[in-house]
Amino acid sequence: MFSRLLKHEWRASSGLLGMLSLAAAGIGILATAVLRFLLNAPASWDDFVPEALADMIGVAMYVFLFFAAVALSVYAVAVQIILLYRFYRNKYTDEGYLTFTLPVTPAQIFWSSFLNMLLWLVISMAVVAASIFLVVFVGTAQEGLFNWKILEILEHALRIFTWEYWEAISTANATTYIVLAILKALLAPFYALAMPLACITAGAVVAKKHKILASFGVYYVVNFVVGIMNSVAALAPHVLFLNDGVINGVISGVFQLSITLGLTIGAYCFTIHVMKKKLNLP
Repeated sequence: MFSRLLKHEWRASSGLLGMLSLAAAGIGILATAVLRFLLNAPASWDDFVPEALADMIGVAMYVFLFFAAVALSVYAVAVQIILLYRFYRNKYTDEGYLTFTLPVTPAQIFWSSFLNMLLWLVISMAVVAASIFLVVFVGTAQEGLFNWKILEILEHALRIFTWEYWEAISTANATTYIVLAILKALLAPFYALAMPLACITAGAVVAKKHKILASFGVYYVVNFVVGIMNSVAALAPHVLFLNDGVINGVISGVFQLSITLGLTIGAYCFTIHVMKKKLNLP
């Protein structure tokens, strides 16, 4: 039954999000072609196009590139908003009556939505990243398919992810930094989804009307508190009078990772508890 529920979540969201993703990919490809044309316009362009018209076309292309960047940013945000709204509508509106009568547990209902959201989050990030790659590395090339100069710069910048780089900074703490970075990267998408879902759930419980507005209020308060907690975690080593910069960084990283992990688990447990005990359906 869980697999059917997961398929239903995918089908319910794939139509609109699929079209948005294809549109975003198309914008990325078109922006790449426009930038490449602007940087590699033939010298004979002015011979058969009036100067005024050429200037207008050039301005229009630069404006398009600006709006393409805006559109990709809006796409990434819109995917999350659409998924969060579907979670709210499917769980805490009239649809919730049908959802919670299914022969599945609240945990299965939560995970079917969560995994679908996580998959679309990965897809949206991949679409945006691929579009940026095309614009930067293909759109700026003057000869051949790729701009190898930028690739060389990127290769040099990516040295930060090599063991030799960390070993040169601090042999004793290189492993600790790498492990903390990996754990933060793995935990980030789970926190980024679990916390908004918990805030939507809290808003649906505390408010009989204007539940979405209440969810925004809860999310603002939670983020304010989390910001204070992370600031305290960053300052904790200094309060403890630890003067070693490396040790300070490790301790701050451990504290912040612990806060994020605790909040993620807490958000999940709170959401499941409300689904089981305290539903406030209209």
